[in-house]
Amino acid sequence: MDFVDATDWAHISDPWQLSNWKNSPFTMIWGIPMLPCGGPSTQCATNVSDYNLVASGGADGYYKTLAKNLVSAGFGSSYIRLGWEFNGSSMGWSVCNENGDGPTSWLNDFVPAFRNIVTSMRSVSGASFKFIWNPIDSSISSCPASAWRISIRATATWTRWHSTCTTRSARRSAVTQPASPTC
Repeated sequence: MDFVDATDWAHISDPWQLSNWKNSPFTMIWGIPMLPCGGPSTQCATNVSDYNLVASGGADGYYKTLAKNLVSAGFGSSYIRLGWEFNGSSMGWSVCNENGDGPTSWLNDFVPAFRNIVTSMRSVSGASFKFIWNPIDSSISSCPASAWRISIRATATWTRWHSTCTTRSARRSAVTQPASPTC
C-alpha cells in the first residue's frame, strides 16, 4: 500500500510513487486523495471550492490522467482507497470537522465527488480498479451507488477521538443508497 501525494492536482494525477512499485509482484492498494492539501500530507482543512469542483465534475480530467498513469505503469487492477476515513475530521475531504459538525455542503459534495472520480477512473481503457469505500469506523457502511462493485472496509484505529460527528444520522441518510454490502 502507498499513499498518493496530496500537494496539488499535478501530484494527484501523476504520482511520483508509481516508479517505486513498478514490476513489483504485489497487487497494489493506492490511497488516493479526493482533494489537494497544499502539501504531501492529507491532513488539512477542507477546501470547499475544490470539493465543489470535484462534485461538479470539474476535476474529472485529473482522475482520468491518474487512471491512465496507473494503467500505463501496470497498476490497472489495483485497489483504490479513495477518500479514506472520510467520516473522521482530519482529512481534507472529511464530512466532519474538528468541532464534530461538518457543514452540509461538504457532505452534499462527498457522494457526487466520489461517484465522479470512480466514473472517471473506470472510463479509462485497461482500467479494472476495485474501489474501497473506507469510513474510519462502521457508522457509514453503505456504498454511494448500488450498481458499482466497491469493497467496504472500516479502518480500525486505537482511538476514536476524531470519528464522532454530531451529524451522524444526517450523514448516514445522505450517503446510504439501497445497496447490498457488495455494491
